[in-house]
Amino acid sequence: MTLGDVLAIMLVSALLLIATLYLWTGDQGIADKVVVASGGKIIAELDIHQDTVLDVDGFLGVSRVEVKGGQVRFVDSPCSNRQCILRGWVRESGDTVVCLPNRVSVTITGLDTYYDAVNF
Repeated sequence: MTLGDVLAIMLVSALLLIATLYLWTGDQGIADKVVVASGGKIIAELDIHQDTVLDVDGFLGVSRVEVKGGQVRFVDSPCSNRQCILRGWVRESGDTVVCLPNRVSVTITGLDTYYDAVNF
C-alpha cells in the first residue's frame, strides 16, 4: 500500500464520519407550531414556544393538551386505554399524538420535518 492509498482511505473515512455526524445529530425537525384537530377539523394553531393549556372537545368528551418548553403532550383524555397520555412529550417537527377514540390529534409542524424511517 502506497502513501497515496493511505491518504485516500483517510480522506474517505473522514468524509464518511462527517456525513454520519451531520445526518444523525444535526437539528432535525425544528418545530415552530402545534396544530390541534378534532374530528378532522383544525381547532387551534399554537406557538410551540409559548406555554399553553388547551381543552379540546372530542367525540367522547374533553381532551386537555399542554404546550410547555417547546414540547407538547396530552394531559387528560376521556378514552379508556390512555395511550395518548402515555405517549408523553413530543418535540420534533412531524411528530403526531392522536387520541383515536376521542378523535383528537396534535401535530407539530416546522421548517423541516424529521423522519425516523422512510418506506417506499
